[in-house]
Amino acid sequence: MKTASILYGLALLTLPAGPGVKLMVGREEMLWMDPTLVFATLAFIALIPIWNSSDSREMAGPTLSTVVLTLLCMICAVSGFLIRPSTKPYDALREPIRLFLTMIWLLTSYWFLRFRRRFVFRCAAAAAVLALLSGIYIDLVAAWIVPAPAQVVKYAQEYILRQVTFVGGHWIPRMGGLFVEAPPFGLFMLAMAVFFYLGRRSGIRGPATLSGLIASMLGLIASLADQAFLGMAICVSAIILSTKSRRTWLKPALVTVFGAIMVVLSWGSLEGKLEGASSNSARHIYQDSVGERAYHVEYGLSLFVREPVATVFGVGPGRYGEYVAETGLFPDTASMQTTEPEILVEWGVLGLGVWIVVMALVARRAWKLHGLLGVGLLLGVCVADSFQSNWKSEAVFLAVAAICCPALTAENGETDQGSALYDSVEAPAG
Repeated sequence: MKTASILYGLALLTLPAGPGVKLMVGREEMLWMDPTLVFATLAFIALIPIWNSSDSREMAGPTLSTVVLTLLCMICAVSGFLIRPSTKPYDALREPIRLFLTMIWLLTSYWFLRFRRRFVFRCAAAAAVLALLSGIYIDLVAAWIVPAPAQVVKYAQEYILRQVTFVGGHWIPRMGGLFVEAPPFGLFMLAMAVFFYLGRRSGIRGPATLSGLIASMLGLIASLADQAFLGMAICVSAIILSTKSRRTWLKPALVTVFGAIMVVLSWGSLEGKLEGASSNSARHIYQDSVGERAYHVEYGLSLFVREPVATVFGVGPGRYGEYVAETGLFPDTASMQTTEPEILVEWGVLGLGVWIVVMALVARRAWKLHGLLGVGLLLGVCVADSFQSNWKSEAVFLAVAAICCPALTAENGETDQGSALYDSVEAPAG
């Protein structure tokens, strides 16, 4: 139990460590594996000796989802390999391995939230604060305010040049921490904000959840990521609508005002993107976010005409980039950057159907535990995750585990379910 706790704590603390780490040390060619997934897998292995029949009943849903989605991913990967054989087996296995490790992360997170939730929130709060501090540090390095090694300075300045937005006649840097870009950083902060909100709602109102929630909201705002803002608008609307009030007009009014504020804040960015998407120039195919996504969706769906056999199980998870690279516009590492079409193209019609069933069951669980609030929070996180270059975000899966965990319902209050079990396990060592 101690070993599993230490490993899972490390998994949480390394959540802010993204691919930017290897760029800051000048090892761009290095194969990157998120340390969170590695530590979570080791923690899961350490839990196996103390796993019992009660745990199996409690974890039936997440365990079944892990098995079904992993097996389906492997089937789609084999199908894609048969359609387009690759000289590098890792290219065909990369995404199935990542999905499996991500599902293990979700399963392990659910277990710890069920039995050691206060420990989880303390470590997660430290991770959120570290993520915010890393973003601040990179901005300060880029501005020559704090000293740093030459490679770190180079990374910070290149990052700032890539991740700035024009607001009100001024160029403003978008915070991205160690995630290379602002959108995944904003998604991380949104998912963590949902996570801490559920913790505080369930009765865990100590300084850890408060500091984590504040850091998450500050990081979310500093990211200036449209996807994250859209997800936040949905989450806040769900919170407002689920709040009890005798004034029937108050909740719709608050949602309307909040929505108007979000539109005003995002209008400049949205206007520029929509203008770019309407252009036919080559620049807007691979430099404008809306135009690029539209191109990928159109090209991805055209693969079904080119490879009709891929309609059932897709071209293979993570293999889309190999096809679009043939156009000469993108590298073979490119993704569709829109989750639902990406799953359809890479997993096929059957794969997308299974994902829809799984998400429907998750939404049903969210409704059962939290009502409208749970469904709204789940929808907000999923919408923000639907426009990322990689939708397998550890923070999103952590938020989903929290939404589905019965220990984090409002009725749970201050009771930390399973703490007695943990105390009994740890007592002899004490």
